[in-house]
Amino acid sequence: MSKVLVGLDALNFVKKYITIAKAKEFCSKKEVINHCKKFPVVLKISSEKVLHKTDAGGVVKIVNKEHLLQTLEEFAVAAKKQKISDLKFFIQEYVPGVELLLGAKKDPDFGHVVAFGIGGIFVELLKDVQFRAIPLTVKDAEDMVSQIKNKKILEGFRCLPKANKKLIIRSILEISRLVKEHPEIIELDINPLICTERYCKAVDVRLILKE
Repeated sequence: MSKVLVGLDALNFVKKYITIAKAKEFCSKKEVINHCKKFPVVLKISSEKVLHKTDAGGVVKIVNKEHLLQTLEEFAVAAKKQKISDLKFFIQEYVPGVELLLGAKKDPDFGHVVAFGIGGIFVELLKDVQFRAIPLTVKDAEDMVSQIKNKKILEGFRCLPKANKKLIIRSILEISRLVKEHPEIIELDINPLICTERYCKAVDVRLILKE
């Protein structure tokens, strides 16, 4: 048997190890409207049935109250069509930066391995990911960062900010520690982990745990 954690539950599971983007989860549209006083914020669908929120149109940067009301209504209509009964609304601080992937999974041959690479919507297209078995050393984490094919994206490519490699390496090592301390983890997916010179923050987290 396995248990899936998404949304706030998943973020809270990793926050001892990885800085997370501030977020709150609500069950009703009214609660969301009362909570949102400043913009921009990010509004997300929160449901176990929606694994790829961006592909499903379930992640929207909200710029004002009118936009919020319109998007909430669109989410509710989409949820009804898809027969989503566990729909919640997820409000998160808007975090700009370089979108990376950080995670782990239990491999049948090697045990737990940590994954790091280019994240966001391009993760499946680029497939630019490095893997290492735990426990990781600092050298392992440094190699994972230096050996991704699109590492120039970390240097401030075009309009993107430069990413702090020391913070990225620290985050990779913390995931290794998290998995070592929680062997019940079958799969951990942080996508995106958004990084700049000042921070690396987990924005979207999904966990599968062995019960």
